[in-house]
This record gives sequence, structure tokens and C-alpha cells, in this order.
Amino acid sequence: MVIIISVIVFTIVSLMSSLKEKHVNEIDRVINTVGGKVTNIEKIGNFEDQKTPFEKEIGAANTIYKITYELRGETKTAWYRGINVINDIHSDTNKAFPEKWIMNKN
Repeated sequence: MVIIISVIVFTIVSLMSSLKEKHVNEIDRVINTVGGKVTNIEKIGNFEDQKTPFEKEIGAANTIYKITYELRGETKTAWYRGINVINDIHSDTNKAFPEKWIMNKN
């Protein structure tokens, strides 16, 4: 029984790490596309959701990130509402609001 629980816990932790890595790669890709360089990525927890520009538009399968980046010598802020579907972070799910970016907003 302990082995089964250990395997389940290990699998969940591995999947969550993979999901975060996919979100971080997407964040880097989008910021690089606009000519910026990411300097900080902060994952925002559920208890802080109302402190984001997304307000109550956050589902059980969303993760919110606050991104600080440099663009032409200026520090800018972007917000990313990611979708927590490991095999496709761009897919639609009924447990999440759609993927969305808000650029240059504190």
C-alpha cells in the first residue's frame, strides 16, 4: 500500500513540474516574441486571485502568473492565465477560463 501511494505521489509531483515547465516555456516564448526578456515569474496562489487583473475569471484548472520583463530598457509587467491541461496547455476545458494574456498592467 505504501508503495502504491508513493508511486501516485511521485506521479502527481512529476506531472505538476511538467505543467509548470510548459507554462514557463510559453511565458518565455511570448515575451521573447514581443522583444522582451523575462526577469521574474511569480505563480499567484488561489487566495490571491482577486489581486490580479483576472479578478474572478479563474477556474479550477487555471494557474495565474505575474511576469516581470525588460523591454527596451523599461521594466514591464504582464499577466498570464494558463490552463492546467498537461498534454495541451492551450486546450479548452470546462473547468478553466481560456488562456489569456494581459500585457503592461500592474
